Amino acid sequence: MTYKHTLRDHESEEFAVVPSDVEKILRACEETLGMETHDVPRIVPRPESSLVGLASSYRPKKGWIESESFEYQHNMFHELVHYLMHQEDLLMTETVADDGPFLNLVYAHLIDETVAEFSTYSTCGYNPNLISSPFENKLADALIDNVSTEEVEDCVLKLGKSPFLNPDYWTAIRVVAINNATTLQVEPSELVSRVIEAKEKYSSPIEIYHAITKNPDDLQLEVLDDS
Repeated sequence: MTYKHTLRDHESEEFAVVPSDVEKILRACEETLGMETHDVPRIVPRPESSLVGLASSYRPKKGWIESESFEYQHNMFHELVHYLMHQEDLLMTETVADDGPFLNLVYAHLIDETVAEFSTYSTCGYNPNLISSPFENKLADALIDNVSTEEVEDCVLKLGKSPFLNPDYWTAIRVVAINNATTLQVEPSELVSRVIEAKEKYSSPIEIYHAITKNPDDLQLEVLDDS
């Protein structure tokens, strides 16, 4: 099915990126996720080579967050979710083998972005005035419709030789994360618990993603189907 997608954004205050204020957001983030206290991550200036206007970004390999001197609270909150999930060994993109099936990385991205987007939405909501014009994205269509992995793989491959560098890929991931954020019927801390349980039960990010994004009604239908 072909959909008309939109991108949405949160609403929050801009703040000066200093350790004391980042710590306040980190504490709120920990409370939202139901986690213990962690050290404040190192904040480093965004490289000049980065795209102008790009929000803060967590770098797992470095363990720090790259940011401008001023940032919106919701952007920092989102990146701190990634940081905390990494500290708890729950950041899926860091558990995927480099030589494994590339679809594992696609679904790892979906898991990480769904957790971060849903947690930020639960705290900051969405600004009804910050909605993009409708657009089409075939990969987002395929992921929302839960089509076969072969069809998802075909959509990704059509993005070119380096699909993870294609902006349309990241638009699709964000569209699906936003869709999950507005439809999941759980609390952020429960979603984290789902990730923990699914990670223990499954080895494939594809299975983990489908396990954590089920709503109670979906689970009830599965029970009825099995009876």
